[in-house]
Amino acid sequence: MKSSVTKTLALVALGLSLFVGSSFAAPTMFDWSYFGINGSIASGSGTLMANSLGGGTYSVTSISGAVNGVAVAGLTGYAGSDNLVYSGFPSLDYPGLAFVDTSGNAYNVFYDTSTTDAYNCGFVGYCQIGPGTPGTDGLGPPRDPVASIAFTLTQVPEPGSLVLLGSGILGLAGVIRRRVNL
Repeated sequence: MKSSVTKTLALVALGLSLFVGSSFAAPTMFDWSYFGINGSIASGSGTLMANSLGGGTYSVTSISGAVNGVAVAGLTGYAGSDNLVYSGFPSLDYPGLAFVDTSGNAYNVFYDTSTTDAYNCGFVGYCQIGPGTPGTDGLGPPRDPVASIAFTLTQVPEPGSLVLLGSGILGLAGVIRRRVNL
């Protein structure tokens, strides 16, 4: 009898935690980083917050970190960016993610599918354009430098998810311990 009550209470608690966790969609945190490849000198890393638009698409709402050794001040408009990221590959689209550093230089990291467009970095893949001027397209004379990069985006687990996981593991350990003691 106690076993079925315990199981029922556990299922109710799990259902409530899933309902509460899903009904208040908080922004998702991601770690981002990149470094230059094919002779390009470029680097950046940090975290960003983004709201889910559904289907693995996220709209970036804030960004922090450093680019080429200078602190990132925040998001900006530059080189046609749309400031979207994706949970799958590629993690960026062609308009890309634009941010400005504390020196006032803008950068845009993006995924290019062409080797002949004005923004190409010499191959199909991730590129960085900048440093440049925020609010511009980055292609005026002189043209802002374009670098080939390797880009990574990793979702950071929410603290609530970790608490839920920990609670589940502790609950399971308690059930196992109780059964062993019977």
